[in-house]
Amino acid sequence: MGMPHASGAFGDLLDPRFQRIFFERYKQLADMIPKLYTMQSSNGRNNMMWSQVGALGDWGAFAGRVDYDSMAQGYDTTMTPVEFTSGIMVERKLFDDDQFNIMDRKPSALATSAQRTRQKHAARPFNNAFTFDTYFFNNTESVAPCSASHTTTASGVSTAVGFNNITTSALSATAVAAARINFVKFRDDRGNRMDVMPDEILIPPDLYETGYEIIQSSGKVDTAN
Repeated sequence: MGMPHASGAFGDLLDPRFQRIFFERYKQLADMIPKLYTMQSSNGRNNMMWSQVGALGDWGAFAGRVDYDSMAQGYDTTMTPVEFTSGIMVERKLFDDDQFNIMDRKPSALATSAQRTRQKHAARPFNNAFTFDTYFFNNTESVAPCSASHTTTASGVSTAVGFNNITTSALSATAVAAARINFVKFRDDRGNRMDVMPDEILIPPDLYETGYEIIQSSGKVDTAN
């Protein structure tokens, strides 16, 4: 638990000899949430749930009677909101004697902290994409978002092809090309091809130059072509 902000720990704020006390001078990172997510309002319940209904199979040749097909219910996803909170305590003497009104502006630091906390949790699905993370969401498939073990609720469907969405290759033009090919070969719950075309690459700051070359090069990267 944080201690109250007291005069004894902030002597500089009480000393009028200082020309200026810097506070909240660093520019914060841009809000990435609108670029990564589609926002949806809460339904007012403790949990929000999503499910799906699968596809139908191919038609068979007519042989005097209609062959009836059936769809399968998909996996359920449950989102449980988590409440976050923080606060600060300021000694009244420090608040009154503060020569620079820093303590009076401290609530704005809570707003900055809230924004930063929100950004970190928004990155959680990407940072934990290779593990089955249930902090916010729980899925009845019980498999990590990026996994070679994805399954289907439709019976008799092979998941050997079109269900693996994981790759561990280092970032390169060749690796991105291979991942794109894997994407466009994704299958639905009945094993049918889907229209999937990846159009975005998320990279860490250390790999910015590599990513920039991949998406901006007019020819083959690292070749004379």
